[in-house]
Amino acid sequence: MMNPRQKLAAGRLWAARKAPYFSSGLLSMRLYEVPLGTLPSPVICPSCRKEQYKSIKGCFSCGASLKKAKHVGTMGATDRGVFYYEKEAVENWNVDELGSVLIHELMHFLRKHGARCERKGYHPEIWNIAADFEINDDLDFLKLPNPLHPKKYNLPEGLLAEDYYDRIRKKVKITYICCGSVAGHTMDGEPFDTGIEHSSASVELTIKQVAKDIRDEAAKGRGTIPAGLQRWAELELKPPKILWSQKLSTVVRSSITTIAGATDYTYSRINRRQGGLGFGVGKPILRAPIAHVPKVDLGLDTSGSMGKEETIRAISEADAVLKATKAKARFIACDAAIHAMTEVSDIRELVALIKGGGGTSFIPVFEAWEKMRPKPDLAIFYTDGCGDAPSRPPSFRTIFVLVGKYKQKPWSAAEPNGITWGEMIFVEEDED
Repeated sequence: MMNPRQKLAAGRLWAARKAPYFSSGLLSMRLYEVPLGTLPSPVICPSCRKEQYKSIKGCFSCGASLKKAKHVGTMGATDRGVFYYEKEAVENWNVDELGSVLIHELMHFLRKHGARCERKGYHPEIWNIAADFEINDDLDFLKLPNPLHPKKYNLPEGLLAEDYYDRIRKKVKITYICCGSVAGHTMDGEPFDTGIEHSSASVELTIKQVAKDIRDEAAKGRGTIPAGLQRWAELELKPPKILWSQKLSTVVRSSITTIAGATDYTYSRINRRQGGLGFGVGKPILRAPIAHVPKVDLGLDTSGSMGKEETIRAISEADAVLKATKAKARFIACDAAIHAMTEVSDIRELVALIKGGGGTSFIPVFEAWEKMRPKPDLAIFYTDGCGDAPSRPPSFRTIFVLVGKYKQKPWSAAEPNGITWGEMIFVEEDED
């Protein structure tokens, strides 16, 4: 008879054998037991024996009172890689179910669902459900107990949690679900400061290692890894070639000197000189100056000449811009016509909008930017350059990020050998 910790170790071994590319992530998870009653665990109805969360209304199935119902325990994970559990939950599940749950929680960890929820300001419980939808359709090969799956609710598979969130927040009613802060929904009683948490650097190293293991396994050509996992690994391992934090800081400095009214003031911050005047009734309130933040727009060439490698490189660079700006950016995807135009703040949103595959012309995207209000301070366009651009330069600063083996300057009717306006950055190819 195994004790709970031994059973979890067996579950982890089962999971590592079932999906070897998750081994490094599974082994990095720290186990932490909490007493029964610490977490809001479900109960078993004494009448119909159905598992549910306690309600003053009684059992959802038979209506029986749940006052004397037995708690069965629960488990979850933190966004710092700690898997916490009540031993009763471990005793109620078999080894393969425990292994499946460990992989499920690890997927939340890898996809950074906690940080994504916080950044978006989403409702934690609804987000947790949406995040489960995002990962569970890639985990059909597991034995998850009562998994939330998009097809059960007539939702398409393969979407991002952000897409599912928008679809379910007003329509789909689902019973309470909580995976912990790893999924953006911190559980009541979740342990913090256990002393075994991963550091931020360790979290990133673990994610990169799992992505590398997935890529290496996919390279063997066995076809055993879900397509969604392969796409995630490819994007996670493609580092940007351009130091966008430095590039954008240069743009900020130049924008402040060229944009009229760039310096503004606000009462929402305390002026650093307020202390000299004092605080309280009768004291004048000084407005604090705020720096101009340039409006950055992103454009992506999705024409047929942009292959898989070129698109991944472009997305990697765009992701670096989003992280450097720490804000939403308007995004346009186009080939010879515009296929998507919206604000994004995360690479996963950007990937979901990529459509096209037709001919190439950069004129529509620049026409769209000129019509926008406000116009961008900076437009960054990712392309291989194999297309025609406007003959006249736009009214905003433009950077062309040129990727791919056959990258070149865009041309125009007035400059068939390559346009002379806009900054051109040629991204070097990765060495094999």
